[in-house]
Amino acid sequence: MHTSTLLTLTLVAPLVTSSQPQHPLNPDNAKTTPPSPLDSNLDQFIHNTLTKYKTPGLALAILNSTSTYTKGFGRARQNLSTPVTQYTLFYTGSTTKSFTAAAISQLVDNNATFPHVQWDTPISSLIRDDFVLSDPWATEHITIRDALSHRTGYPAHDFVSWSDPEAATRGLRDLPMSAEPRAKFQYSNQLVTAVGYLITRLYYPGETFRRWPGLLGYVFREKLWYPMGMGFTYLSTQFPGDPSRQFGNALADEFWYHNDSDSHVVVPHAAHAGHEGAGMVISCVADYARFLRHMMSSEGGPISPAGKAAMKAPQMVVSASSPFFTGPLYYGMGWAGGVFEGEEFWFHSGQMREHRTEMWMFPSKKFAVAIMANADTPAIEIVLWKIIYDYFGVPEDRRLDMEERAREKGVASRRDLETCLDRLYPRSLPPLPRPLPLTAYAGVYDNVGYGNVTLSLRCGDEARQGYPAATPAHPTVERGCLLRGSGPLEFEGKSFHVDFEHVTGDYWTGWLFVDDYAPPGSGLTKRPQLCLRAQFQTGPEGTVRAFAGDFRYEGEHGPLVWYEKRKSPTDGE
Repeated sequence: MHTSTLLTLTLVAPLVTSSQPQHPLNPDNAKTTPPSPLDSNLDQFIHNTLTKYKTPGLALAILNSTSTYTKGFGRARQNLSTPVTQYTLFYTGSTTKSFTAAAISQLVDNNATFPHVQWDTPISSLIRDDFVLSDPWATEHITIRDALSHRTGYPAHDFVSWSDPEAATRGLRDLPMSAEPRAKFQYSNQLVTAVGYLITRLYYPGETFRRWPGLLGYVFREKLWYPMGMGFTYLSTQFPGDPSRQFGNALADEFWYHNDSDSHVVVPHAAHAGHEGAGMVISCVADYARFLRHMMSSEGGPISPAGKAAMKAPQMVVSASSPFFTGPLYYGMGWAGGVFEGEEFWFHSGQMREHRTEMWMFPSKKFAVAIMANADTPAIEIVLWKIIYDYFGVPEDRRLDMEERAREKGVASRRDLETCLDRLYPRSLPPLPRPLPLTAYAGVYDNVGYGNVTLSLRCGDEARQGYPAATPAHPTVERGCLLRGSGPLEFEGKSFHVDFEHVTGDYWTGWLFVDDYAPPGSGLTKRPQLCLRAQFQTGPEGTVRAFAGDFRYEGEHGPLVWYEKRKSPTDGE
């Protein structure tokens, strides 16, 4: 694969005045800049890195004290003639959380209209009917600050899928906590989703607007994005009149590199999801450059100096140390931070399916970087740290070898799959036979928080084909059929299925396959992305009573999610 480079380098001013008041950013207003102050070989380095790591396209913005440089590399779409530009649109994933925190900061600032909204206001005092947690004390005491800094006691619960933010918020009451509130950093999209829903309820308390599609996006647009000149940014593909349709910007395709065939698979975009306040923004590096410029400014604007300071203030320690930074890495509200080369920095990463975003800023240096890419590859980190190291003049012998780290990560990932059974189940377990025929395990299983999971028999070609000899997955096959699980669950925003391999007695391994990586009819081989513990509870009457899966994803020895069996295929409707 060869990538193409967009040869024009353009300047994005920190603030824009447009002759088109209906849209605050007009590409025709862009001006040519002097040569980039960064390494003149950067273009070639990026081109080579994208080629090496099979990355179709990448967009880049670099800010210094006086200028903002933006550039696109490679292709945005499967169509080779669609290059990435500074206006190419990407899902920006969890960087959305910084806008949710910023919108709350505006409410906190507005004491005239919202005197009852402060960072330490319990959420239940504002939306009592909606915000009920699985612990009574937590319900009464969890604050906006707690939710935005991931210290609520809730684990990720990322396998849960919701249709809208209200349902996601109300569903918290049926999801278990795993730690005491404020005792531990646990990243939670669920709780930030609840804060996004809270914002819409505060601005629009009436029932008429409660589930209006795009309501949070409308608030972001009017209160944050347009005042900052971010005219191409919107929230999810469901937003009415989104800029990609109005102005012809390409929403970049999402690519998965299929190693066996040395080809890219185009992965469908995420449907409108319930977690819009946590990760559904769509934007471009031109707009994120404006956001970063505003966040580094000490002046006011749509986000006040007090709001910026509150968002960046340390709330929870994420890790005690890192090979990249000096001292601990911490999380504020919608931003993580630390110290690099004696300078404070703040950043956030984002991923939605195969789109990746990085935004980093060093306010004392007026230096920032935004990167967006249409494939999840090591190229993003390699390019990012090349730019940061070069800017700070870090000697080569003090730089981490990002390519070696990428290689080690790939080796570790493959080793984890190959050693899955040995890790999940010690060899000391006796090799007990499966107590029931495979047909007994099929059926619908319910969990009040996670919904239902359907286990069904897949027979014929599906049981015989599609698994390369090298894969560690060997699903149990009986009479030409295997046991497969599916349901309203998501893994990192991707649809998936789980094929089951019997280990011993009631203990199984579930091999998780992302459906979009080897679509039916594509002829591509299927490889698992990870393995999960699975367990069944059988009764003395010779039936399966319950099923458990490692869908809480809290480590390989953490608690399972248990589902009660509701019916078997032979039970009828």
